[in-house]
Amino acid sequence: MKTSIHAFMRDEDGAVAIEYGLLAVLIALAVGVGAGFLGGGLSKLFTDIGACFGGSGGGTCPVTLPSGVTP
Repeated sequence: MKTSIHAFMRDEDGAVAIEYGLLAVLIALAVGVGAGFLGGGLSKLFTDIGACFGGSGGGTCPVTLPSGVTP
């Protein structure tokens, strides 16, 4: 009995799994926060690009062409 308790106390497999779980949570949180900060800007960017290709985005084309070049 004493040997099995001692083996249980030395076993670190559960600690490693918890560490990986915490790491996954932190990564997911960082992705969520980043998407929240960039969400509005990315939406406007894709709307503007869609308007450049004749979509119904209603934005302005963010690309300026050099003088003498016509689309």
